[in-house]
Amino acid sequence: MPTRGVVYVHSCPPAVCPHAEWAISGVLGTRVSLSWTPQPASPGQLRAESSWTGRVGTGAALAAALRGWPMLRFEVTEDPSTGYDGERILYVPGRGVYRTTVGANGDIMVGEEQLRALVATARTAEDYAHSLDRMLGAGWVSAMRKLPLGAPIDLGPHHYTVSALLDRLRSLRSTDLNRLVSSAEDARRNAGGWSPAVHSASWAAYLSERVRTAAAAQMLLVQAVDTADIPLADRAGGVWNMLSGAVQALVVRDLLDTSTAHRLLAPVVAALGPAWLG
Repeated sequence: MPTRGVVYVHSCPPAVCPHAEWAISGVLGTRVSLSWTPQPASPGQLRAESSWTGRVGTGAALAAALRGWPMLRFEVTEDPSTGYDGERILYVPGRGVYRTTVGANGDIMVGEEQLRALVATARTAEDYAHSLDRMLGAGWVSAMRKLPLGAPIDLGPHHYTVSALLDRLRSLRSTDLNRLVSSAEDARRNAGGWSPAVHSASWAAYLSERVRTAAAAQMLLVQAVDTADIPLADRAGGVWNMLSGAVQALVVRDLLDTSTAHRLLAPVVAALGPAWLG
């Protein structure tokens, strides 16, 4: 029985956009190209939506495919069809998945047994209200409606290249991690020139008054590495130093000589490819 629905990608890092399209295409069995626009409530992120037609259960399959990219904030709807209720599935990083049944008009439907269980277990009016809010997905809906606000972080004249590397790390896969570890091991065995190169990049940041910019980039790198779930042992084994040196080089790339920039960037390019360099 065919049905239809809509996929809303509310926020997505630019580097992950092709992966989101491939995930959707893989479920629908046809090439999907989304029209991406800036997400004004979350600088640096993009948003898109697309209607779909498929068999019953396609909505859940789409949500499962997109869930493979945990930095996305998305919503999938599936319309009711003969013999089947509709669905609404929301995902918010840090909060997880909310999945509920919806009626023909899009309202969330709460079953009789759910309500009976709620009445039986709620000890106070506050408990009841809290449980009902959770049952209705209030936290997820609020997160979709109130995307994080704030001015974008200034990463200097090479903002987009630094951001591209961070986005690439946030979407890291196991094969990428293996290459990063291998590249870090190679860099550690051939460490000559690395320390002077880092010193040169740090001195360039100081002379150009980009110390705050460099610090902001390093803090974003910490978050990206955490999002990628790179094991602590691998970070300590050389991956962190390699990535940190590359980010420092990118912040002052216009001020470094070719050999210094190459010394700090080459190991990461060897592991992740050159696409993020632009």
